[in-house]
Amino acid sequence: MPDWYDQPWQGSGCYDTTIDRCPVTVCYCWRIVDLGGGAHYYDYVMTSLQERTDCGNDFSTLLNDAGYRLIADNPAGFPCPTTSPGIIYRFAVATCWIWHYISWGLISVPFFETCGGDAWCVQPYGVWCDNGVKRITPGTSTVTGSADCHTVAYYGGFPAETCVLIFCN
Repeated sequence: MPDWYDQPWQGSGCYDTTIDRCPVTVCYCWRIVDLGGGAHYYDYVMTSLQERTDCGNDFSTLLNDAGYRLIADNPAGFPCPTTSPGIIYRFAVATCWIWHYISWGLISVPFFETCGGDAWCVQPYGVWCDNGVKRITPGTSTVTGSADCHTVAYYGGFPAETCVLIFCN
């Protein structure tokens, strides 16, 4: 995440969900950023995304939809206040990604992970619960850092690949 460098990530995990009718595994880190005065940001950053079948979805759309799904599913268990506008959850995703095809049973499926560059898309969401129904309102996304992706030599144990720039919605 491009801000609050002094606030470490407090946990991580992976979970299975469905995005755009496509079963995926989403890996993420999470943290609570103390802004002082009782205010906080509740942050998620996606570290990898694996389709369980090759769904042929547009990658940028898949990433953005995965971010919304991560906020909605809230695997870190962040609080959900009962008043609007609620609290701010933020989803961050690197703008440079690399993908490979890996074996999943008898088929090959896309596996996406972050690589190179220091640019981030940050999407804030106002979140609150209204009589047990979670309300999620997207804010204005921002881009920080330099969107300069590069070739990575043997990144993650895979042969040299080129990082690909995705554009923020």
